[in-house]
Amino acid sequence: MNGKVFRTLLFFSQSLLVIFFTGCDNGMLRDLVEEKVSPPIVKGFTINNNDAYTNTQIVTLTSDAEDALFMRFSNDSITWSSWMTYSAVYDSPGWDLGTGDGTHYVYAQFKDEGEHISSLNDSIDLDTAPPATPVVSGTPFVNILRPAWNWNSIPDASYYEWSWDNATWTDNGLSTSFTPGFDLSETSYTLYVRAIDNVGNVSTPSGSFTITVDLTPPSAPAPGAASPTSNTKPTWSWTAVSGASQYRWSYDDSTWTNIGNVFSYTPSVSLIPGYNWLYLQAGDAAGNWSTSGGSVVEITVAPTKIYWSEGSKIRRSNIDGSGAVDWYVGTGTIGKFIAAGSHIYFVENNKIYQKAMSDGMGSTKTEKCSSAATIEGIAVDGLNNYLYWTEDNGSGNPANCIKRCNLIDGSGVTTLKDGLDEPQSICLNLSANKLYYVEWMNQEIWEVNTDGTGLSVLHSYSCRRANDLKLDLGRGKLNWPDVNNNFLLRGNVDGSGGNYETTANCGDFVSPTGMALDLDAGYMYWIENSTNKIRKALIDSPFTIMPDVLILTATPGDFIALGN
Repeated sequence: MNGKVFRTLLFFSQSLLVIFFTGCDNGMLRDLVEEKVSPPIVKGFTINNNDAYTNTQIVTLTSDAEDALFMRFSNDSITWSSWMTYSAVYDSPGWDLGTGDGTHYVYAQFKDEGEHISSLNDSIDLDTAPPATPVVSGTPFVNILRPAWNWNSIPDASYYEWSWDNATWTDNGLSTSFTPGFDLSETSYTLYVRAIDNVGNVSTPSGSFTITVDLTPPSAPAPGAASPTSNTKPTWSWTAVSGASQYRWSYDDSTWTNIGNVFSYTPSVSLIPGYNWLYLQAGDAAGNWSTSGGSVVEITVAPTKIYWSEGSKIRRSNIDGSGAVDWYVGTGTIGKFIAAGSHIYFVENNKIYQKAMSDGMGSTKTEKCSSAATIEGIAVDGLNNYLYWTEDNGSGNPANCIKRCNLIDGSGVTTLKDGLDEPQSICLNLSANKLYYVEWMNQEIWEVNTDGTGLSVLHSYSCRRANDLKLDLGRGKLNWPDVNNNFLLRGNVDGSGGNYETTANCGDFVSPTGMALDLDAGYMYWIENSTNKIRKALIDSPFTIMPDVLILTATPGDFIALGN
């Protein structure tokens, strides 16, 4: 083609182009120009649908970019992935944020066919660290069917889950304790607990704690101690009870002191002379306590004084009969009286009074109870703080009874047994929780429980009348004087071995009344009423009468006691 022709064609083409653009309005021209120079319009770009946190490195990228044909991503805006075909959701295989907990950025670029590029970025916090493992606690052994488990609060926990098998989990919310909503059985249960944070990280391993449900108490222990003894702080000991991990003691079977896992007990303070009962229970780790076992110790501190009644007086002398003096002068005839601990309890004008041995001729005395009937016998339980007595309203009277009140203040007067036949002397056996008393008209000794239940004949001694009852538990004997037939008698405390035996033959004494035992030294004392003597003999066989202790200057009463 020659140059002229070329120049003509070029001019013609340019003319047509000028004519074409000249014929278009300004808006159309402007759109065509922009279409060629504008990048894709990106309306949004998010990581994991705009979550603030993730616990995995691989995330999903979501975008909304108009006219984008290609896209690529970077974690630092320097090193980029290859261009790939645009997709609004990039989740297969997803984008790798890289390692390291903390804030991660993802940079995105989108390109159209004209190579125009738009850029955008988003950030998310990567948190792959699990919460701390909960420390679960509780009581290892319990005697309840719905025990509680507890655990510490985990700072970044969003909620907790519990499980019995460390496999099947139940949401527990933010509560840091769990109590089953149903009764468990007697076996061991392990509760597993795990913490989950707000991105789903789970504490590993799970915390756990085992609780054993145990409702079965151990067997009762069997304490024992030397008895009788002059030791005012005797020691009870026992063998270990299977399953027991602790023991507790009581003097009254109701107020308890835990002494731990030991096998003996010695009082820290001196016990009063007489019968002292120790109750003992065995406990296991779950807090189950056995029924009470126990035994009695008879403390036989050697007496230094003799007390006896003469009309309205109680007199006292040294144990050898010397130094006789008036110890108390009353306003009426002194009835039965006993020494218990550091006090004398005596009947005067149908009232029972308490007076300290050390008071001598002092005027201090305390009324404990009164009765419209004749009070015939007294027994004191200094261990459980009870005062017992018998009331005799005459033969055949249904009001003949045994009563009890509080030893401290005289309150709580209770009739334990009524309808008896002229009950007279009474004594107490704490080791068996028994009362022994004389039915005068039946000429029998009966036993009844200290709560008034049960009633049976212990000894029947026809044609004989017991004037007093004294217990010698160490020898297993009950002693009494027969005032009508001039005998000193005794029988087994459990009623076995025949009804009774004589310690001295008929005719050896004249009207023996009252009796006192010095168990520590092995002597018995009694008043020989018809001869105005206080006499003494060995308790054990052979029954040996000792020289008279005291020849009285006035007609004695019927009763005698030993004390200090």
